[in-house]
Amino acid sequence: MCDGPTILDIGGEGRHPEAWNLNPRQYKTFGPERGELIPRWIEGRGERIPLPDGSVEVLIVERTPLVPATLAEIARVASPAARIILRHVPVHHLDPHRLAVQFLEGKIERGTITIGSHTLQETVISRAEEPGSAAGK
Repeated sequence: MCDGPTILDIGGEGRHPEAWNLNPRQYKTFGPERGELIPRWIEGRGERIPLPDGSVEVLIVERTPLVPATLAEIARVASPAARIILRHVPVHHLDPHRLAVQFLEGKIERGTITIGSHTLQETVISRAEEPGSAAGK
């Protein structure tokens, strides 16, 4: 797709300029740029990512539901050293990344991030182990 690491934003609409944006729609549906073309657009859905196995170094998932079919596709396209960045609003104090942490292997880092006026739970899953450390949950 391009030189450098392949970055895929599942459900993306162009917020990350370096990322390819996987989205079933070609036009933005969110924010002040609603109706504009999504840059670096790849037609598709999280449940069926049209990329080869192990081809993505960074996956970003914000607002896209983390259903089992999407998690299976993330695991399939993620490279052995991939970073998977999940950002979702916790609902009723429930962990929105519980299923992803059970399904995807790697070192887990958790925190919060504020985007605009929204505070999101952020979970980063690093598939590559650092020398001398153990990946774990």
